[in-house]
Amino acid sequence: MRKTFIVLIASLFLTNCCRNDKTDKTAIPVIDGNWWQLTTTYPDISPYQFNEGDNKVCDFTIFQAKDSTWQLIACVRGTTYPGSTRFLYRWETKDLSDSLWNEKGVFLSTGTFPKPDGWGIARDTNMFKREGLLQAPHCIMFNNKYHL
Repeated sequence: MRKTFIVLIASLFLTNCCRNDKTDKTAIPVIDGNWWQLTTTYPDISPYQFNEGDNKVCDFTIFQAKDSTWQLIACVRGTTYPGSTRFLYRWETKDLSDSLWNEKGVFLSTGTFPKPDGWGIARDTNMFKREGLLQAPHCIMFNNKYHL
């Protein structure tokens, strides 16, 4: 029985390793159409400001909410926000192919300690060990619940 099993595994291994399949079936994504702009270059982050020359809206996630609107959440960095200068900002649209989605404002900040930040958010020191240190959001739905 054991010899039969070993021969079967070896046969399967050799069959798959030694195939001379000349067709490449690897899927390669392609851009199918023109690019379009989803957001303004510099969102309204008042009372804070951008403190570096280049736009620092980066690292984003796009997902469809339960109300069927599309949500874009991005990390904003290089600002005058205390600490590591970062927070998450949100835009929304009804149609994924829309240009210049609607600004919804700050989605998440670490808050500041001991006093609240300019948006009135006090830092939860158990959740956020450092001020302004957020990056690269990603959203998935699992068991009918959104996880960021």
